[in-house]
Amino acid sequence: MKKSISGFIVLVLALALGGQTQPLTRHDDMMAMLRKLDASSPLVSMTPIGRSVQKREIPALFFSKGKFAGRREQKPIVLIFCQQHGDEASGKEAALKLAAGLLRDGQAVLEKLDLILVPCANPDGAELKQRRNANGRDLNRNHVLLSEPETLALHHLFQQWFPEIVLDVHEYGAVSTWWVGQGAVKNADEMLGALSNLNIDAAIRAFSQDVFYPAMKEKVTRDGFIFFPYLVGAPVENDRVRFSTTDIDDGRQGLGIYNTLAFILEGKRYGSVENMLDRRTATQLSAMTAFLKTAAERGGEILAMVRSARARLLREIAPGERALVRMDYFPDPARPTIAVPVFNLEEWRAEVREWGRFEPLVKVKKSVSLPAAYIIPGSETGLVALLRRHQVQLFRLTAPAEAVVERYRVLHATGRIEEESPKPEFDLERTTAKVGLQPGDVVAWLPQRARLLLPLLLEPESSWGILTDSGGVASEFSAYAREGGTCPVMRLMEKLELSLEEIH
Repeated sequence: MKKSISGFIVLVLALALGGQTQPLTRHDDMMAMLRKLDASSPLVSMTPIGRSVQKREIPALFFSKGKFAGRREQKPIVLIFCQQHGDEASGKEAALKLAAGLLRDGQAVLEKLDLILVPCANPDGAELKQRRNANGRDLNRNHVLLSEPETLALHHLFQQWFPEIVLDVHEYGAVSTWWVGQGAVKNADEMLGALSNLNIDAAIRAFSQDVFYPAMKEKVTRDGFIFFPYLVGAPVENDRVRFSTTDIDDGRQGLGIYNTLAFILEGKRYGSVENMLDRRTATQLSAMTAFLKTAAERGGEILAMVRSARARLLREIAPGERALVRMDYFPDPARPTIAVPVFNLEEWRAEVREWGRFEPLVKVKKSVSLPAAYIIPGSETGLVALLRRHQVQLFRLTAPAEAVVERYRVLHATGRIEEESPKPEFDLERTTAKVGLQPGDVVAWLPQRARLLLPLLLEPESSWGILTDSGGVASEFSAYAREGGTCPVMRLMEKLELSLEEIH
């Protein structure tokens, strides 16, 4: 079969694999359904967490047997949010069924955990049957900028309750030109992406891959569905197959960077938004139910592990401690291929096929020493506003001071490719000097919740920082990267007594 195929043929294949389906749940109908659920049981309450660009409510359901978060020392909080991409409808439909099911027979699960369920994080996109929100922004590429009301609402919800366990629910396109060109389409009903950013606590990453994933897989497989790790790319010339991104700009890594046990779930989709929606909803419901049951079974272990990892975020910076600001996937000589469930288009049957060009190992490409604090001139109001959107703990200088700081001067600026995406590349000179700090300058000490996040945002060489395009949106801080210029963010390398007031 030819290595390329027209979009028309892909569409024909999608329709051939399709069938009859249920109608989509519109936003007004969803809200009426959720209000009815709220009134029907003391196990659940519904609260809007924000509004979309077009002012639609973004609802969250809070499930608990007893007062929500009333047993915080014994029960983890789980956050599940769906439909960041408006044309990925099965997550919302499954969430509505999950909510009703928990009120019928979810007592055992709710004995072990509390749940926040956001059925639809992008109500405008859902109504328009489009991936992006009404501003044309991809919400799952907006967890760095937080420029959109929908992602900002999710982060405020997360910061308010600081859940230990998170699931971001999506759908993946099973039919693509690359795979069809090889005579196949992906055939996993559900794919689960674990944490891969190496800054996140190693024990949490290992648990997500080695313990949580197998336990979930057993349950979903028992329901008769195919479950597989989330795989991206294509095994063709000049491309590769790898696990999903290390980027903190998505919902999984963006919340995982707080040492959260976070995952992305991808259900199989082909054809239109409505195509085979009943089956897609069934597979998503199976996976989300398995996720909750696994979280409940391992709740005590997860709670202790996450709490311990988060406590380490608050300790003082150790000598030689570094932030890992660049990484990518690389081949593993011991595992050059991967066996993937596919549908063979030539023989029209399901099979498992071994693919080459597999790169499963995440390795560090660049690290930097951690400062005691970052200092931002008070005049950099846009950057301060971004940090406040992330609810970074910030302090304002109330009296002049002198400090020895490090700053970056940009000698040359070019570009590179990482994870198949363009990234900025800088030749930097790091300078050290005593500078005068002024009242109004802003200090972010590293021992805080955002300890892992801050260097990934503020270091110029970070793959995921303020100088990187985010979801196709050019960085508003691009002036910081001007050749010959000096980045205004300062690195304070030693703890210093300063006159400060916290910014609330």
